Amino acid sequence: MKKILAIVLAISLLSFGSVLAQGPPDHAGPSREAVDEEEEKVSDEEYDEEKDEEEEKEERVGPPERAGEPGPPEHSNAPDAVREMVQARVSGEKESGPPAFAGIPRFLRDSLLEDEEEEKVSDEVYAVEFAEENELEDVEIAVLDDDEEKIGEEFATDEDGIAEKELENGEYSFEANLEDYKVYEGDFVVDGEDKTVEFELKESAYFEISRLSITYNDDVEIIAEIKNTGEVEGEQDITAVLDLGDEEVTKSETISLDAEETDEVEFSFEVDEDAEIMVESENDKSSIDANVE
Repeated sequence: MKKILAIVLAISLLSFGSVLAQGPPDHAGPSREAVDEEEEKVSDEEYDEEKDEEEEKEERVGPPERAGEPGPPEHSNAPDAVREMVQARVSGEKESGPPAFAGIPRFLRDSLLEDEEEEKVSDEVYAVEFAEENELEDVEIAVLDDDEEKIGEEFATDEDGIAEKELENGEYSFEANLEDYKVYEGDFVVDGEDKTVEFELKESAYFEISRLSITYNDDVEIIAEIKNTGEVEGEQDITAVLDLGDEEVTKSETISLDAEETDEVEFSFEVDEDAEIMVESENDKSSIDANVE
């Protein structure tokens, strides 16, 4: 019997000690349910804060469903500021912290990157090689833009008939000129890669006014001797201009000559006073005085 009472007493003492260790119910530690509720409350607060921040960003640059459109007028300067931030982060100026595009909506980031890529491509230049098919040296080349404005200085072909110039993408025209050759005119397009432009100069005729003579009858008659000193056949207008001081009288005739061929052209003028008469071809000119007194 004493043993039984001793066991009961020991159990009672152990139970009472356990209660004392835990403290009274109103001072007991938080239960699992209370901890879960507290964590859920904190999570909800963080979500609300993130949502508020996202709404503020959308007010500055426009919501995703209006991608590609600028934000409201009062934030019209935002894209420039964002662009600077993107450039700084992409170029590595920001070595630590969040990712390069953190906080920037995807639609705005993509648009800015496309703009930067287009600007980069438009600034690139490509080598354009001009090649004269007969390898003629010292051919002067002038390049013009689509507004017919000359781009830079003229440049010449080397001993292999080659000349080079760096140009951006675009449409261009050019002129190639060499003495005793016809002027060559052509056009080409630069489109994202180096380019070779081939052309061939053709020898031109050269109409030289070798002699002028004058006779006086009822009218003054001018005889011009024209010689083609070029290497090929040609056709040109020969013009005579009577200068009377206060007015001019012009007459013209077209002739065709083979290489080294010579021909004569006659002009007749009614002249009442001394005057000068100028005869011109495309390559040469000469004058003679008419003395009628």
